[in-house]
Amino acid sequence: MSVACVVLCGGRSSRMGCDKAFLPFGERDLAHFVYARCKEVFAKSFLCFKTPKPNVNLPMIIESLHSQITQTHSPNSQKVSEGKDIAFSPLHGIACALRELKSAYVAFVSVDTPFVNPKILYTLYEQVRECGANGGYIVQVDEAGALVREHYLLCVWRKDGLDSLARAIEAGDFVVGDLVRELGFITYVVCDEGLSHNLNTPQDYQHALKNLPRVR
Repeated sequence: MSVACVVLCGGRSSRMGCDKAFLPFGERDLAHFVYARCKEVFAKSFLCFKTPKPNVNLPMIIESLHSQITQTHSPNSQKVSEGKDIAFSPLHGIACALRELKSAYVAFVSVDTPFVNPKILYTLYEQVRECGANGGYIVQVDEAGALVREHYLLCVWRKDGLDSLARAIEAGDFVVGDLVRELGFITYVVCDEGLSHNLNTPQDYQHALKNLPRVR
């Protein structure tokens, strides 16, 4: 029963104004920073990009090489939120990883959550495996136990979920939260302020840089 970890780097980064995966972060860039943290916990780790990145010398999954998954001509594709390009849905990256990797389970982390503790993901994987669930995701709460955020892209998928995922993509159902609830994913509740650092805007990025020395 093996598990791999994939860092999803294929977002549009429209609010950031540039490809956030290559923003300077510590001694390297954001993608390398998150990969290195995951590699400390997961023996097999990968970066997932939309297109090849010749300057990246790390194990990669390239979504454009899986055209049967990353392209859909379904008339239902308009069900995705207005203004969102379906090619940039994270479901494509998840599907490509599940198809390409031989691991029975795959853990995922979005590149814009650099301070997630990979040990949390590994514990989630152990719980998913023990329950025999289709997968699981992280739920963040505050010190009082109140919900802060459901992190659908800090998750673990069982490889058997690929068929359901491919059907959702073909049908144009790109809402990640709806799909994981439909598949009966379990949740792992954690109180961790580091999960609040989602790097979506330049302001988020600058704030994360100020907190970087605390986690290195």
